[in-house]
Amino acid sequence: MQSGSLRLDNDGPYTARVATITDTTVHLGMNNLTPSEKAVCGFCGAVALQTTFAQCGGLCMQCFMKRNHGYRPSELASLRARELESYFDRWQRFQNKRVPSSWFHAPDPKVTHYVPLIQAAISGYLRFGEGSFDAGANMRFLDELKATRGAKLKAYVLELEAFVQELMILTKG
Repeated sequence: MQSGSLRLDNDGPYTARVATITDTTVHLGMNNLTPSEKAVCGFCGAVALQTTFAQCGGLCMQCFMKRNHGYRPSELASLRARELESYFDRWQRFQNKRVPSSWFHAPDPKVTHYVPLIQAAISGYLRFGEGSFDAGANMRFLDELKATRGAKLKAYVLELEAFVQELMILTKG
């Protein structure tokens, strides 16, 4: 295979990024950047732009997002600006608890349909913050879920309902 260079031009800050193709391996580098424009990730050792490290607290973007539930610095700044940072932290802990195992042993179609919809509505609003949070639809979904069986699942649904109600209050403004 022939060796050569391929410039990856775009409108963003990575217009100086060059990919060198050697045999079957593609090497991405920052060959056109000066040493003062480069920085090394404090966790994985990757090299990236100084501006990225400034935004990410000394980490590359990939390490930053791994440590912040896939959120970029701008998305976390948006949460702070909308005063939703503590809600976000509690939401992340709640999501990490997962749905009770009784959901998987005898799945209720309401649970398998409504729980992901509610989770996506909350996570989507937190991540993008555009538009309005449709609390009414989510409350109707929760009313359907309250009829499910199982004490652990009911406790989960009640906790989920508390998150929906709190976000409804926070977004009214």
